[in-house]
Amino acid sequence: AARHLPAKRLWICFQPLTHSRVRGFFDDFVDSMLDVRPIMMSEIYDDREKDTSISSKDICDRINELGGQAEFYPTNEMLEEHLRRIIEPGDVLLIMGVDLRNVGDRLTGRTDHMKPVV
Repeated sequence: AARHLPAKRLWICFQPLTHSRVRGFFDDFVDSMLDVRPIMMSEIYDDREKDTSISSKDICDRINELGGQAEFYPTNEMLEEHLRRIIEPGDVLLIMGVDLRNVGDRLTGRTDHMKPVV
């Protein structure tokens, strides 16, 4: 659907949730993102699992092996720095991920979610 927006360019950022989910659905993640060019991924968000033997980098590597175009960013800060360099007026940025909301908010200058609720 995002491809039909009147945008100069479409950028997509994704952060998977939990290592066990990535491990269990690895091929599905790869297949669903193979045609997204480019897909930018940050590290898996997970604050509760001990087995962290799989990484978003593994997904990116596999996508690239199959002819896709995936970029891995070990931290959200690195992803944000990259986005600040490439985003231009008229672009659409689609951000999907639990911990990536703050990246989008900082890029747009949005801070209202930080105000205390009374």
